[in-house]
This record gives sequence, structure tokens and C-alpha cells, in this order.
Amino acid sequence: MRKLKVFSITLVISLVFVAMAGFYGLQTAKAEDENPPNSELIQENAWLLGTEPRNSTAGSSAFSLTSCNQEFWDNGEFITNPGGAYQGVNGSALQTALGMQTYGFTNQYFSMGYHTADDFVITDTRGWQVDNISFFAYQDGDYAYPPSSPIVEVYLQIWDGPPNDPNSKVVFGDLSTNRLISTSWTKTYRVADTNLLDDSMPIMENVVYVGAFLPAGTYWLDWATKGSMTTGPWVPPVTILGQNSTGNAKVFKDSWQPALDAGTGTGQDLPFIIRGCREQGPWQQLPNSQVDRMDNVLAAYNGKIWDITGRGETGVASFDPLTGIWSLVSGSTPPFGNNYARSGCQVGNEVFVYGDGVTQGFTGLWSYNISTNVWKQETPTGTPPAYQGIWAPAWVADPATKICYLTGGAAAPGGGTLNTVYAYDTVQDKWLTPLRAFDSVRNYHAAFLFTRPSDSHKLLCVAGGVTTGPVLRSTQCYDFSKQNWNEEDIDLGPLPIALWGMGYAQNIISGQVRLWLVNGADGEFKISPETWIFSAKTKSWASAGPLQSGDFFRTSAVTLDNVVYHVGGSLGGFNYAGKADKYIGFGLYIPCASKFSQLK
Repeated sequence: MRKLKVFSITLVISLVFVAMAGFYGLQTAKAEDENPPNSELIQENAWLLGTEPRNSTAGSSAFSLTSCNQEFWDNGEFITNPGGAYQGVNGSALQTALGMQTYGFTNQYFSMGYHTADDFVITDTRGWQVDNISFFAYQDGDYAYPPSSPIVEVYLQIWDGPPNDPNSKVVFGDLSTNRLISTSWTKTYRVADTNLLDDSMPIMENVVYVGAFLPAGTYWLDWATKGSMTTGPWVPPVTILGQNSTGNAKVFKDSWQPALDAGTGTGQDLPFIIRGCREQGPWQQLPNSQVDRMDNVLAAYNGKIWDITGRGETGVASFDPLTGIWSLVSGSTPPFGNNYARSGCQVGNEVFVYGDGVTQGFTGLWSYNISTNVWKQETPTGTPPAYQGIWAPAWVADPATKICYLTGGAAAPGGGTLNTVYAYDTVQDKWLTPLRAFDSVRNYHAAFLFTRPSDSHKLLCVAGGVTTGPVLRSTQCYDFSKQNWNEEDIDLGPLPIALWGMGYAQNIISGQVRLWLVNGADGEFKISPETWIFSAKTKSWASAGPLQSGDFFRTSAVTLDNVVYHVGGSLGGFNYAGKADKYIGFGLYIPCASKFSQLK
């Protein structure tokens, strides 16, 4: 081990349910008409409620993001001759003048049983939330220039001590899960100091996804690599001019042995990089989705997050939290293409969306089957909604009855004009009799369905949103036992701020229902950086902190395995993105950023 860089980062801890602005309970209710709408403000920002203008750019409400590329740990350099190798790129020279003979250590696990290990230390008592690690390897062969990476798989497990110590145990990962998320050339060749122009061993940077928290301590990375060529892969050692010994790495073949140079018998370190940034807390940024969009529909199925459709790039993308990899589903573009679906209703492996009223061919009810990758125009029996297209409604599903409720929206792009609740029975494929209308028309709002703990009444609730006038703080819940709507703000109270265009989700923590509102735009049409959580037990709203990836409106959220995720949305105007986050409580995010992409 050779510790080169450890950055001290101040961690600002955001505790769940503790808001900087304090707790918001029912006693803070305030009638909507106490804040009369600013007609000039509404008129100026009305375009944000509609379709994308031609040649649109991010609006003034976009929030700037702070970039981050700090390195927590760099285990050692391997470049010895900057600009001195083939085509003027960099060389990593085996120092034969020192009697050294080892170009690299075999890392080919599956065909030869080799894997390598090296250690690092976390001295920060608060620990690290490790997200990505870069490893390095090469295969010997004939390459075009510039060379393409032949690396196809990387496997990783992390030990809490030396892997040859019987008291050590694996605290993360295994040697059976491919964790590779990207691979690229480092603009460096492994060469001999007597032949700097050798181009047969280009060194590749291979980034793996981790997504695990490690407390302070000493750890050993244990990894293996697979390539598409017939020889290798090999891991180059840390290489420093004039030094024949750099560390204490280990190599496994039948048993663990020190990684020693074959000529000098001296110990070597192996290069890897752990990066980190942001004094952030409860949200962890994930790799970007392969599709950038807003007004997007999310689903959670078969252990993955599914980004189904919306405004922006087309096609269904899925995210596997175990590998940290997004995948684009081939042939999944909907027949109607790009759209403004805004929300959907998931029942099992099917996701239902309703036409937006402006996208050609996107009218009435549609479904997407995640298992079969099939889009279908549904033709239910019963009386359908009065409009073939509804702008920015909020769907919510009842898992017990498999009924989808389509709430609010507008008859045309803009603020909300509807207070309807349509009910679609997914089992009978039938539109049922609509529920009674709620009081305040709204769209770009949230919808929830849960059982109230105090009396076990099932409630369907709408929250926030916007009208053709003001942005709303109000909430209202339909009590299925009474078959009627309770008064506004009686069950959930008002929202902490007026809010529209937020993502919404719900989960259960310690047996209690939690309702989530992720970002959105406030009453002044500025993007709100907060996440808000409502506890059905305490009847209060509290902050869960800002997202790692930025601040968004017309965004989406979903719950997978009781964990809330954010995906997509606009950073301002129609500047949509595929940014993604996972709620982890609090911790430190370590994203990946390569210094080798900056090399000449």
C-alpha cells in the first residue's frame, strides 16, 4: 500500500425528518386565498407549464451545479515517461536497468484462477460511501491506433483485513458479479525502458460500481478482470522511476502470495483510484440514465428501476442497483414516440399511461408490458374519461384491488383545470364509475394511496400542484370508508411550501407510511432543492435534504425494495437530464471522474 492522497472533507449530516426550516405540522395551515396570486408572475412563467418551445434552452430558474473531482485515494502512479511513448502518448516503463522483469501481474480469474489484492485505509471516523473505483489492466496484442479497450468484465470483493488472514471477512461484493460500468484507454502503454515505442500493451482504466458504505478502517480490494483477447489481462504495478519496491500487494493462484517482481524479488503495489466529493448527506448520486428526459414515468420491477417514457430521448431504460448499470431495452420506443406522459400507474409487470393531448398518436389509455417489451393501445369497457388527452395528471395504484386512479390534470397544456378522479380496473380492463371530484383543480401534483394508521381507513390523497392561477400548498384525501373527500388539509396538512412538478413516491419505514415529494418548483416558479417526507403517524412534514445530482422540476421518483429513487427531470426550462439518485439516509458520495481523459 502506498497512500498518496487522502482529502479531508467536511461532512454535513442531514438527519431524516429534521428540516432546516423546522417541522411542519397541521397547526401551520394557511388558506390558499391568504396569498393572492401574482398574475404577472404567473403570466411570465406560464410557458414552464406547457410544451417545449422550439429551440428551447434552460430557463432562468435553472440551478447551477457544483462539479466535483476530488480524489480520496490514489494508490500510486504508473506513468514514467509522459509523452515519451508511441504516437507521443505516455509510457509506463518496466525498469530493466534496475533488474526488474515483471510487466504486470496476471488477473485472469475465470480461465486461470488468478486475482489480485491491495489495501487502503479510511482514517475519517465518519467513513466513506464508496461508489466507483478505477482499476487498471492491459492485454498484449495487435491494436489499431487509438486502441479500443478489450476489457469486458471486472469482479470485486472487499475484505476488512488481509485476504490471507483467517480472521478477515468479505464485507462487500464477490467474484461472480460483473461490476464494470466503463472502460477506456489511459493514453498510456506498458513498455520496457529499452523499447518505449512498443504499442502492444495499452493500459485501460476500468471503472466498477460499488455503492457501499465503509466505516473507518483498513480494507483490501480483491479483484479480477476478463478481456476479449487471448492473453491476460495483467495489472501493471505502481511504477516510480528509480525505485524497485513500491508496496505490499498480493496475488492469488491456489493461495495468496506477495506480488513480487520476478527479477528483484521486491514487493509491488497495484494502482487503483477511489474518488469523492460533496459534503452531502442523505442522497447518493447514481450513474446517469441512458435517456435524458423530463415528465418521465418510472416503475420498479424485478429488482430494477425502469424509466419507461417521457419528454426527451425515447426508449425504455432499466437500472440494476446491484451492478450500478443502466441498460437500454432494444425495440422499446413507444409507437407515439416522444411525449409528456408525466406519470403512470404500475400494476405488476404492466405500466399504464394516458394520452397527453398534444402528441400525435398518444391518445387514450396505453400500457407497456415490462416482461414482454410490448406497447399496447388499451380499449377498456366502461365509460372512459371525457378527454382523449389529459395534461400532467397524477396516477396512483391500489395494490390490493389493482385499480389505477387517474387524478386531476388539464384539458390542454398549462395549469390545472380538472379535479376529476377516473378509476381503471386493470383486472376487468374496465373504466369504473369515477370517484367524486376533489375541491381544487390541479395538475403537476402528487397522488398517494395508503391506509391511515389511526383508524385503518384507506385514503387517496392529492397534494400540491398548480392551477391556471396560483401554485398550491393544499392537500386533500378521499376516504373510501366514507366514500367522500375530507376537507382540504385535514389529513396531510398543507405542504411546507407551494409546490408543483415534483416527483412523488411512498414507502414504509419502521411499519409507518412515509409520503415523499422530491424537488419540484415553488410558488415563484423557482426550483426547490428540498425533498419532503410526510409521516402518517406524526402527521408532519420534514426535510430529507437535497439531491446529490442537482435540483429538478417536472421530475419523477419511485420506490424499489422500500428505497426511494429519483430519476430525470428538468434542471430549468426544458433542460432535461437523466440524472439519478438513491436515498441512503446520510453519508458521503464518491463519484467517478477520470484524470486520464485529460491526458494528451
